Amino acid sequence: MKVLDEYNIPFHGLPQGEHVYTFSVTGAFFEAIGTNLFSEADLQLEVRMHSGGSMLTFDMQAQGTLHVECDRCTNELPYPIEGKTRGFFVVKTNSTGETNRDADDMEIVHLPPGVSSVNIAQQVLEFINSLVPQVKVPCEITGDTSVCNKEVLQKLSGISAAEAQQESSDPRWLALQNLKQNKN
Repeated sequence: MKVLDEYNIPFHGLPQGEHVYTFSVTGAFFEAIGTNLFSEADLQLEVRMHSGGSMLTFDMQAQGTLHVECDRCTNELPYPIEGKTRGFFVVKTNSTGETNRDADDMEIVHLPPGVSSVNIAQQVLEFINSLVPQVKVPCEITGDTSVCNKEVLQKLSGISAAEAQQESSDPRWLALQNLKQNKN
């Protein structure tokens, strides 16, 4: 839990304006938050908090490397990450305890009265997840196929060849192929 406490940002008593915070996101962060998506990470995260009136705005920028499981060969490989996000808002309550709510905006987090800091760990996790593509094949990004698990790739190519051979000998596929050829 101590790891996540680093992501507490106090705002009570801060002057209005911009405040910059930097974080090093490592595998310990993902372990502490309870996700097994990434075991290792070396990310630099810069958070700019704009304090003004009853609203706090956070801009996040991350750059570094995550270790992700390759969707092709299942090896855990480094994957370069870089990106920005804007528009994460935290709305403070006014002195009467009422919040300025806009029900359509899901990016607004409402804080109860008396809160003097906000923990942004969950938002950091969501931001980092948004930077990772759906299909992760790091060797295509880096151009280095030597890191791929050769044994798994050989098994996959063997399965593909066996499926192709099976499809060609199946009479249903032959009948469909004939229909296609007759149409042309």
